[in-house]
Amino acid sequence: MNAPTLPAAIGVDGGATTCRFALRMGDRVVRHEGPGVTATTAPTGAIDILGDGLSQLAAMAGLSEQELSKLPAFFGLAGVKDAATGDTNADALPLTQIRIEEDRLPAVVGALGDAPGSVAAIGTGSFIARQTPQGIRYAGGWGLVLGDEASGAWLGRELLAAALRAEDGLGDHTNLTQTALAGLGGATGAVQFAKDAAPK
Repeated sequence: MNAPTLPAAIGVDGGATTCRFALRMGDRVVRHEGPGVTATTAPTGAIDILGDGLSQLAAMAGLSEQELSKLPAFFGLAGVKDAATGDTNADALPLTQIRIEEDRLPAVVGALGDAPGSVAAIGTGSFIARQTPQGIRYAGGWGLVLGDEASGAWLGRELLAAALRAEDGLGDHTNLTQTALAGLGGATGAVQFAKDAAPK
């Protein structure tokens, strides 16, 4: 007896550091990776990156963009914190069956499926989540400006802040704070670096 053929579908993990595209066609999966996206801090850039990623996916799969546009798609997109933001981004993309939600949901589903459990995501968009039969509860995932505790960017910012406090005599230097400052050309270099540094 043959296994049933799985329907074609598109899945996109749109994180702030990396955007991953996948197209499943039966037993075949085509993958593409592009630059990071966020729906709140760079909405126009996000649409451009997502549109380009879809074009790349179509070419890799040997489909026309019109054929690709008819496939069902789910996007977990960083920076989508309400339905209006998801709908605005969905309307701007060339797909007829598209659902866009925040990127925490696919992370939880990818890790747990429909089983109860907890997830700690430590990255550019760090958060914790608990899935029960009643639903999913989240804490965190609000972005680097006001959160992202334990992300690499947050840890780096905390390191440089601690190094500058030590420079002011408000704390003790460690090998780590001294090495960090030396690598950036001292306190002034650390401030210059931090001014333009992105989370990635």
